[in-house]
Amino acid sequence: MRLENEGRTLTQPKVEFPPRKAKYLRVTWDQPGFVVKRVQGMREEVEKPAPRTTLVVKGTRGEKPDELLFDLGARLPVEAVRLVPAAVNDVVAAALFTRNDPKERWVLAGNGPFYRMQLEGVEKQSPPLELGKRAARYWMVRLAGRTADNAPPALEVQWRAGQIVFAARGTPPFTLAFGNAQALAVALPIQSMVPEYKSRMELSLPEAKVGPVTTGPPASRWEKLVEDMSGKRIALWIVLLAGVAALGFMAWRLMKPK
Repeated sequence: MRLENEGRTLTQPKVEFPPRKAKYLRVTWDQPGFVVKRVQGMREEVEKPAPRTTLVVKGTRGEKPDELLFDLGARLPVEAVRLVPAAVNDVVAAALFTRNDPKERWVLAGNGPFYRMQLEGVEKQSPPLELGKRAARYWMVRLAGRTADNAPPALEVQWRAGQIVFAARGTPPFTLAFGNAQALAVALPIQSMVPEYKSRMELSLPEAKVGPVTTGPPASRWEKLVEDMSGKRIALWIVLLAGVAALGFMAWRLMKPK
């Protein structure tokens, strides 16, 4: 597919199909004047990363007519994003911005065209826009050449869950504890766990299966108090109590009969 409109070009040069072993492949077409300049085959990756989780969110009107606001509900580590037009055979050009606090300023995450086409009875969508990794909860889409009232698109975000590489010592099953705000970080760089580590080498390691999640004993009152208080506030309380103790000691020394 190759479409041009107002100086913009939209192409879909790739055809995906399930992997197959073949020595020869044939390409045919039914459009007169079509010329093949180059054909490139892409091998399937033997070691694939974990599949991505997908979330589709509907937006609300922003402060300006061409703005849409999206709340993911959490600070998700988004790796790729895509706008899904509400209508078929539609192209949406937009810029995407992110932030984690409503009081922060918006930061540009990326921009590009997004389409949804019907070709010979098959619906095609634009590939997601790769962002690397951007952990953000609030997203804003600024549309180009249209307002948010005109068939607003939905926002699709994709991310992968975090992975942990560990040395299996002892007898399984092993326990993975999480949710303790007082726990100290003990994670090591993966280079120290895997000798001569290379990118994506962890995908060749045996994969552990996660069992059912169980809850531990309830937190005590002191643990809940410490969990609800920030480290800065705890430090201020310690300084305050130390100051009160010092003043009390000085008052006791002054009042002590000589």
